[in-house]
Amino acid sequence: MIDEPSSRDNVPPHPARRIPARGPLKFYLALVVPAAITAIACACGTGPAAPAVTPGAPKNGFFGAIALGLFGHPDDPAAADADMAEIVGLGATGIVLPIFWSAPDTASTVIEPPRYGVPQSAYDDAAVAIASRAHARGLAFELLPIVRLEHLTPGAWRGTLHPSDWPAWWTSYRNFILHHAAVAERAGAELFCVGSELGTTEGQRDRWVELIGDVRRVTRAKLLYSANWDHYGKVTFWDRLDGVGLSAYHELAVTPGASQDDLDAAWRGHRDVILGWARPLGKPLYLTEVGYPARSGAAVHPWDYESRDEPDPEAQARCFRAFTAAWRDVPELAGVTIWIWEHGKAGPADDSYAIAGKPAAGVVEAFFRARAGR
Repeated sequence: MIDEPSSRDNVPPHPARRIPARGPLKFYLALVVPAAITAIACACGTGPAAPAVTPGAPKNGFFGAIALGLFGHPDDPAAADADMAEIVGLGATGIVLPIFWSAPDTASTVIEPPRYGVPQSAYDDAAVAIASRAHARGLAFELLPIVRLEHLTPGAWRGTLHPSDWPAWWTSYRNFILHHAAVAERAGAELFCVGSELGTTEGQRDRWVELIGDVRRVTRAKLLYSANWDHYGKVTFWDRLDGVGLSAYHELAVTPGASQDDLDAAWRGHRDVILGWARPLGKPLYLTEVGYPARSGAAVHPWDYESRDEPDPEAQARCFRAFTAAWRDVPELAGVTIWIWEHGKAGPADDSYAIAGKPAAGVVEAFFRARAGR
């Protein structure tokens, strides 16, 4: 999810690099403009009214969520409901809605909302409307604000920020997060993420402690932070949050074609390392992103959305089988977010991270239902 390389040649091979699972800028435009149109229509009485916000709690307390990617989504609110109906059908108990503001590059001190000629209030109303529809379907809701970089150089992404003026950057980031904390409160969000994969900021404990305290004065949602899969041990402020979170794009194989037994063993090894780190912290554990492309090399570099491997939905499913086998019976695991349910992407010909219409969907459903005891 994350920063978007300006070209394929700009993607470095280092495994610590979290490459975005996003497409061109037009998808960001498609995310917010249709939703904003819908929100404006509802506010003006020209579109279907969203159900009242009735915050829900996941059954048995487990947050079995799917990230709802509205990239390229039509401006029909019934379509969003249809997506969530299918998500509920997989046994999910929540959705996660990513929200993006942008900075020019890693040296920038300014984080700003999209400039597509739509007022920010319309974006906010759209997020609240989506949360309302989720709650009406019995789904818990998490708002996930993400910093997107517009221009990248090789090796650069939001995990390597080096702004020219750190205090100015923090002022801008604070505005970004507190704005969306207020949206989360309006939406009745159960969870709110104060940051995602901002590696070079994670040692600045005082800044984070101050921001988290301010967020708590704005929203009653439980607060998380999403660390990168190879950097969670560097975060200095876990004690101020309600849970510890990390993305789970761990590599499971060196080459494509690894056996299921080998994939299972690899995930068990990663799980044991994560639990060995998390247990002393005494916090609920959330795997804030778990996803694999439907490509032959899914197990090799799960974070590489730009790989040119052949489409292979079964390779995606094998990775999810390894993940679910490792985590099905772990009591410390409070939540998992599957990346992703993307409107309009489905079926064996689609090689994206989307799980709809692929064997991976059945694996995810079995996991969610096992965790819920049904």
